[in-house]
Amino acid sequence: MKNRSIILFIICTLLLVNSASAETTQDSKYDITCLENAGITIRSQDYIDDNSAHQKTTVSAKRLSDNITFDVPGVWNDRSFTSEELLFNESGAYNITINMHSEYETEQSVNCPGLIFSCKLFSLSISSCYRHEDTLHISFETVNAFENIDLKNNLTYSVTNDRAYTIEISQKKNNQYMDKMEIFNLGEEKYKLIWPISKNIETLYIRAPVCRAYASATCTELPGCKNNDECQDSEYCDTYCKELNCKNNEQAHNHRCVSCILDQDCDDRLVCTQDTCTNNRCTYNPIVCEATDECTKAQCKEPQGCVYTVDETCKKSKETITKPEPETRKNSNMIYIGAALALLILILILKPKNKPEPKLEKKTAAKAKKKKKAKTPPKKRKQKKK
Repeated sequence: MKNRSIILFIICTLLLVNSASAETTQDSKYDITCLENAGITIRSQDYIDDNSAHQKTTVSAKRLSDNITFDVPGVWNDRSFTSEELLFNESGAYNITINMHSEYETEQSVNCPGLIFSCKLFSLSISSCYRHEDTLHISFETVNAFENIDLKNNLTYSVTNDRAYTIEISQKKNNQYMDKMEIFNLGEEKYKLIWPISKNIETLYIRAPVCRAYASATCTELPGCKNNDECQDSEYCDTYCKELNCKNNEQAHNHRCVSCILDQDCDDRLVCTQDTCTNNRCTYNPIVCEATDECTKAQCKEPQGCVYTVDETCKKSKETITKPEPETRKNSNMIYIGAALALLILILILKPKNKPEPKLEKKTAAKAKKKKKAKTPPKKRKQKKK
């Protein structure tokens, strides 16, 4: 009975915990959308008469890739919330927590694309605006423009003539002027605009309506010139200073279009080529990988770079040849030592005997005779005397 009561207590506790957590994680009364500017919008599905209830609501987020939590500042307008930009810069999953009056809290998950474009980082500037033969020659730049920007559809252009008459050109207005407009991409967010227009234009405006950003410039007559030194670096002298119309893979340098200025301009994003800029032209020499020995083959492959492959058959054959070498040396040394000892022994054997050696033999023989005489019986000695 005790075991059953304990099990029932545990089950009830788990059910209570699950019901409490479901209140904060499964509620989907808010529609959350990630924006390209790394912000979010939240729209409440419930209508709330008291708008101040949302004004006291706080929003926070947790990035699931590293569990970093941060506040999400923004503005409530009726039932909609718009956050500041540049908060969800990294793509991935986030948990958004909405806390109302510190009493009710809901949490929802959302996947964000990361930062694509932000008006906070975007800017416009006009370098020059020249008039020549009823044509405007305009140079302008953008900073941190969104990818694949459509310069005709995403920007608006307006001009004011000497009578303060303004003409606005956009996707919706005065398309007959836009059809004559030519825009050249010079690279690095620099653009050249050639705009045939018969009016005596004095001021030019370029706007980005999405960001409420704009730039303006006073248009003057195209100055005359005698040589390139009187023109800007991106221009050349042809009676007037005229803008170079370089191709997409070229850039203006010293009054002409070139492929490169520095080596980094030639980067082809390949690891197996050495990219160099020589005389304003790009050269791509293949990188040669050096092998460490005869049994290793080196080859440059994309995207790894130098790859080394060992020929096992070659390696084994080399090992069988190189391993016996120390033993053969030892054997040869032993042969030399043995031959030297044998020669020494042979010399000792064949060496002539010393002269004192015969005298010693005579002395030993005389001693032996005396011993013999001492051993002979006395009878034989008497007989000899008779």
